Amino acid sequence: MVKTGTVLILGAGASMPFGFPSGQQLLQSICRMLSHRRSSAWTMARQAGHRHQIIERFVKALSGSAQTSIDAFLEHRPEFVKIGKMMIAAALLPHERTDEIFDRPQKEGKPNWYEHLFGMLNTSFDEFHNNNIAFITFNYDRSLEHYIHTALCNLHGKPPNEVADKISSIPIVHVHGQLGSLPWQDFDDNVPFDSGMDIENVTSAAEDIKIIHDNIDHDPEFKRAQGLIEYACRIYFLGFGYNETNLKRLGGPELFRSSNKDVIGTGKGLSITQQRIAKEHFGFRYTDYTKRNRIARQDYLMPDCTCHDFIYNHVDLTRYF
Repeated sequence: MVKTGTVLILGAGASMPFGFPSGQQLLQSICRMLSHRRSSAWTMARQAGHRHQIIERFVKALSGSAQTSIDAFLEHRPEFVKIGKMMIAAALLPHERTDEIFDRPQKEGKPNWYEHLFGMLNTSFDEFHNNNIAFITFNYDRSLEHYIHTALCNLHGKPPNEVADKISSIPIVHVHGQLGSLPWQDFDDNVPFDSGMDIENVTSAAEDIKIIHDNIDHDPEFKRAQGLIEYACRIYFLGFGYNETNLKRLGGPELFRSSNKDVIGTGKGLSITQQRIAKEHFGFRYTDYTKRNRIARQDYLMPDCTCHDFIYNHVDLTRYF
């Protein structure tokens, strides 16, 4: 059980072990989906009312934009937001598969970090809601909440609505929106996991995707995220790319540099420059409990490791202080 106030901030790398694409892979996938007029994605876009000329202009601009994510592209091209959000949903919904988030890592001979996380959250069913943890995710997929909900239902033999009540007290904030609500989150207006790519689900999911522009002063999700960060004792970044814009949107350095906070994160695949920018922004630090002091070993504060390796070998979520 997690007793010390903890926030996990998730980037695309946190979902990739379960078959989801990186930001750049998502952009490339959308371009491939709309590579010709006979594709199912093109047909879906037409059914949604997008003219051939709009689709062609969108694909041409996206593929030649020199951006590493479709989010960044759409922030600069608001005229394509509607079709862009639809294609994000169409590309991601087929990846939302229960068997993938439970079985894919093991099939590839890799550990499942959701499984290890759930083990650290696990306690009696009546106490589960007392886990002092929150999640801030930049991902649209609902794999984390679906995993926790499914695991609790199966472990305790409880009905979905009763498990939903337990999970509701654990914040999972999608700062860029999500692929709709899950059935246990909203009985009337939802997009089920494992729903696949059909126009009804894609259209509904697209409505809950947000494209963030420059001014986030009144954005409720980022405000909520900043509040969670402010009051957390431990802030851990998993699979995060440390994009400068995203760093600023999470809040200024003063939110992270309190002497009472542990702030570290994964650095897998990052350049030395990217790591330096993140460390300078956040003032990364960690409490070495064996010596009872604060340390600043650069290799420790941003280890080159997977999400599972990070929470298994580098931090202890169940440690209370």
